Amino acid sequence: MNLFNLPLLELLHFVKVTCHENLHDVINDLRGINEAFLKNGSTESPVNLILFLNDFIRLLQLHLALEENDFYLLIEKGKKEMKIFPIYKLLEEHDEIKEYLINIRKLTGDYEIISTRPEIRQLHLKLQELDRIVVNHIHLQNHVLFPMIIGFH
Repeated sequence: MNLFNLPLLELLHFVKVTCHENLHDVINDLRGINEAFLKNGSTESPVNLILFLNDFIRLLQLHLALEENDFYLLIEKGKKEMKIFPIYKLLEEHDEIKEYLINIRKLTGDYEIISTRPEIRQLHLKLQELDRIVVNHIHLQNHVLFPMIIGFH
């Protein structure tokens, strides 16, 4: 599928289905894993990773809400309404999200699984999945969706 050739509304649907739904699912999984770690007082996973991850999840949820509740609705209304949305705000948030991912990679040793505990394995695998989805999401928006929208102005 060549995303550059999709009409704008089809591309938007693709982003919502492939990126946002997957992100929400992984975030919910991570929230559950995180809560279990905090509840059980796990000593094997660094507390700073768990707390950092809680902050990252909040940031991602706010970012997704901004896109879903404001930005995407303006796109669906048409090009005149799109002009009023500051895309630079989403770009700035994308940069902040990338910084979080870099820090999570450092905290996990690039998601290396050295523990035999299944919950630690699960945490690292979910973080790696989140990383992949977020990087794809940001790339798709920054290099396909946003340029397409800017071309409408």
